[in-house]
Amino acid sequence: MNDQPPAYAQKGQYPPPDQYPPPGQYPPVGQQYPPPGGQYQYQQPQGAQYAAGQPGVVVVQQPAMQSTMHIDDHLVFAIIVTLFCCWPIGIFAIIQSCATKDAKQRGDAAEATRLSAKTKKFCFITLGVGVCFTVCWIIFVIIYYVVIVGAVLSQASNNNYNSNNWD
Repeated sequence: MNDQPPAYAQKGQYPPPDQYPPPGQYPPVGQQYPPPGGQYQYQQPQGAQYAAGQPGVVVVQQPAMQSTMHIDDHLVFAIIVTLFCCWPIGIFAIIQSCATKDAKQRGDAAEATRLSAKTKKFCFITLGVGVCFTVCWIIFVIIYYVVIVGAVLSQASNNNYNSNNWD
C-alpha cells in the first residue's frame, strides 16, 4: 500500500516558488503564465481595464415593499397607555405592535391582522386598568379627607367646646 499521494503534472502549471518574478512585476512584462491544464485561455479585450483586488461580498437589500394593506399597528396608542395608564400591561401592547409591524413588512396580512387585534385588546385592557386605578385612587382620597380629616376636625371642635365649658 502506497502512502504517497500521486505526483502532480508539471506541464501547464505555474512556476515553482523559486522562479517567481520579483515583487511589483506580476505578471512578468510581455509574458503570461500558462493556463492550467485542460482549460481555456482567457484573452482580455483591447481597451479593457483590469481592476486587481480580492473578490468581495456584495449584499443587495431588496427595496422595502410598499404595502397595499392598511393594517394599523396601534403603536402610538400602545405607547400612550403605557406611559399614562399601566406600564406593565402596556409593554406587552408595544411588543405586539412591533410584531404587527414585522408581519406587515413580510406581507403576511392574516398574521398582521391577528396581531393588530391583539395589540388593540392589550391597549384597551391597559387603558381600563389605568382608568380603574385612577377612579379608585380618587375615591380613596375623597374617603380619606371626608372620614379621617372630618373626624379629626370634629374631634378638635369637640375639644374646643369642652374646653369652653370649664371656664
